[in-house]
Amino acid sequence: MKQKKFAKLMNMGTILLMFVICILIYFAISRYSSLCNYIGEFVRIIKPFIYGIAFAYVLSPMCQFYSLKIYKHMFINFKDKEKAAKLSDRLGIILAYISVIFIFLLFVSFVIPHIITSIERMIENFPVWVIKIDMYIKKLLTIDPRMTKQVVNTALDVYEKGINFVKTSIVDNAQQIITVLSGSVWEVVVFFKNVAIGFIVSAYILCNRFKFKAQFKKIVYAVLRNDIADVVLKELKFVNKSFGGFIDAKLLDSFIIGVMAYIILMIMRMPYPVLLSLIIGVTNIIPFFGPFIGAVPCLIIILLTNPLKGLYFIIFIILLQQFDGNILGPKLLGGKVGLSGLWVLFAILVFGSYFGIAGMIVGVPIFAVIYDLISRGINYLLRKKGMSTNTEDYK
Repeated sequence: MKQKKFAKLMNMGTILLMFVICILIYFAISRYSSLCNYIGEFVRIIKPFIYGIAFAYVLSPMCQFYSLKIYKHMFINFKDKEKAAKLSDRLGIILAYISVIFIFLLFVSFVIPHIITSIERMIENFPVWVIKIDMYIKKLLTIDPRMTKQVVNTALDVYEKGINFVKTSIVDNAQQIITVLSGSVWEVVVFFKNVAIGFIVSAYILCNRFKFKAQFKKIVYAVLRNDIADVVLKELKFVNKSFGGFIDAKLLDSFIIGVMAYIILMIMRMPYPVLLSLIIGVTNIIPFFGPFIGAVPCLIIILLTNPLKGLYFIIFIILLQQFDGNILGPKLLGGKVGLSGLWVLFAILVFGSYFGIAGMIVGVPIFAVIYDLISRGINYLLRKKGMSTNTEDYK
């Protein structure tokens, strides 16, 4: 009798829950714009925590590496294993933050001054570049006089459009432009404030990361059936392996490529080697298209200085990217995403179209997870039918 009453109450509770969900969906659809505003405001408020989670996620492998090394060399013979592991973890976190701060200070003290010097030299050399371009155009026009008239007309047209643009878009909207610039300056200040708070939050997350993982598992097993919870946790491990492994390996790959580019550009006596290698290294984070995106501005800078060196640079960048694509990249990335080149390109194009540069970077590991979920679903359906899950059997 009691079981029947309990079952009846459970059915009523399920109906009530479905009713509440339907009401929430209705309000979400009817007040979509307001909901988006609320969500946007909420995301803006918790941005420091988002940055903190991101920092902690990126630094976690480094902390783990240091912790294991410290434990093996210093605390492996300790009687209290739990205390030794905790102490090793804390020291690993401290070393990880010291490493990050050291890299940042090295960047600020070495790279930033060279970049500023390079930009100053480029500004100083700008009149010389203009004269060179002018001489080249004049030389080109002497070859075919008919081209002169067309070039002059095009130049006059561009000049008139430029003047009109300055009058209509800049002068008339000067007040709006000043307001936008002021807002942009304030956004930069807020961004650095959020980053600073996020850095502090990341330390707290790293110190308690094992506790947070245990609490999350506790919630999963409390809410879901044991078999479903096992599947969910297993899939989340794959997500962590695909996403975290790809990001960490890609950052290391780009750092190595940037350092190699700097050394080789110095040997080749290329202009602005620090600036060029920084552009090459940063854009290399973007899979597939990164090398081409980075090579274009570098080539323009070199061509304005020395056209012959521009040819050498093209040869160098092709060899460097061949090395990265065929040797270094596969060695570091390995099978972390498990996607063919076609699907990598597809993921970059789709996610890049919707989310820009950030989408191009994280699109590959995200699509790898989606691809794995679809593959698991298809294999599950095939096994239910008693059919083979091996793709070769369907050829």
